Amino acid sequence: MNRGYRLPALVVLLLATAIVLAGCTNYEAIAEESAQETFEQRGLSGEVESSFHKDKVDPVGDGEPDNHQMMAMVILSQAGHDSDLSSYDRVDLVELELTNGETVMTVVIDEGDLVVFPQNVEATK
Repeated sequence: MNRGYRLPALVVLLLATAIVLAGCTNYEAIAEESAQETFEQRGLSGEVESSFHKDKVDPVGDGEPDNHQMMAMVILSQAGHDSDLSSYDRVDLVELELTNGETVMTVVIDEGDLVVFPQNVEATK
């Protein structure tokens, strides 16, 4: 390779890498953070010790919903939200572990635009 082309080729390679990395979003971390923040903001009973991204839940296809789809649908329905998972851009299940040992499953919609807790958790305000 001619020496005159090395620097421009390196610059193009670095720019392309930066563009690709800038486009990578860690949706799981966003969902976890949204669930924790919303739990604390609502003053729900308990203190969050840790969170764990369980699953990105895809819309239900032609067959029966799997466990995570069913769980998300029930939580949304009980809270008065549309349980049709295809009506959202993204649905994530996040499990919050509380300091008292309890775990709370949350549904995070569209990168944290909406965080829904099960009825029994909302009732403990």
